[in-house]
Amino acid sequence: MSKRQRIIWLGLWCGLAVAGVAHAGLPAPLEQAISQLKTTDAMARQRLLNETESALKSGVSELAVSRLAELAVRQNYSVAEVADFVNRIVELKRNALPPELVLDKIQEGMAKRVPASAILHVASLWSAALAQSEGDVERMEKNSQTRIGPAQKTALVDAGATLQQVYGIHGALATLENYVEVRGHIERNTDSMIAAARLAETLLLYGAPPDQVFALSGASLQANYSAQQIQDMQRSVLNQLEHGRPVADIIVAQRNQFAGMAPASPMQGTAPGFNKGVAPGGFPVTGSGYAGTQSGFGGPPGGGMSGGAKPGGFVPGGLGSGFSGMSGRGMPGGGSMGH
Repeated sequence: MSKRQRIIWLGLWCGLAVAGVAHAGLPAPLEQAISQLKTTDAMARQRLLNETESALKSGVSELAVSRLAELAVRQNYSVAEVADFVNRIVELKRNALPPELVLDKIQEGMAKRVPASAILHVASLWSAALAQSEGDVERMEKNSQTRIGPAQKTALVDAGATLQQVYGIHGALATLENYVEVRGHIERNTDSMIAAARLAETLLLYGAPPDQVFALSGASLQANYSAQQIQDMQRSVLNQLEHGRPVADIIVAQRNQFAGMAPASPMQGTAPGFNKGVAPGGFPVTGSGYAGTQSGFGGPPGGGMSGGAKPGGFVPGGLGSGFSGMSGRGMPGGGSMGH
């Protein structure tokens, strides 16, 4: 064997050894899923392996990463693109932000064969919304000098980000906090605030004006309704909507229940931060959205892909809305959001 051949062989052996070390730390099913991604770019593959190991160490589930790899094989995404997707999830975990909503967006975009650059753009928008919502929750904790439990905090952060990113409403959590009767004890009202946020999502999904939506959700908090009572109200609202009753009539009837119980709305008639120039999902109505593209970011109410699911899936797209919406984790108001 010539000197040049030995150098080439040594280089190949070292490359295989490095890849072997990276593979050694991965569960067998996940390693198999990643191995299905065909590439001649050794550096890209090694980066994906590194990002995958980081994801698992940060607490991302093996199933979630396997799902990305399987979608990438089916929809012809490159190894480098999958590495970018996994990196976005790892960054969220590093910043102590719940990654589930962004992961849902990435998976939905891949399922619809949306270009990777557009998926990453939408993921960035949702990541920013989560960071802002996390800041709102931390401010609430600081003001009340209490710590909200991890599951409740995740639910609140997800709810605030969804209201911002899907409906263009900034500061929704602060608005709901203003309706809480017992200030300084936010931990007592956390579950009710989560339920009120989900009630707001349901009403907004059916086209109710934001000021009326938050007036009703806020009235339930001012009346010291429990989370279960608000969830019951939400189910009643959904039932009436499914039977064709106009959402405006439902809101009026529900608010009449609180007549004399709740003081005037702290919003003074408008939802804070509501941007009428932004379509659901946070994309401008004109210009830079993705409406009308072949890949289709939106879809009918529910489900996120095609088909008609009940509220709790992805909300309507169109209007350049990206593939925006709630993650399909159950009917709004029912159970825990996100885990």
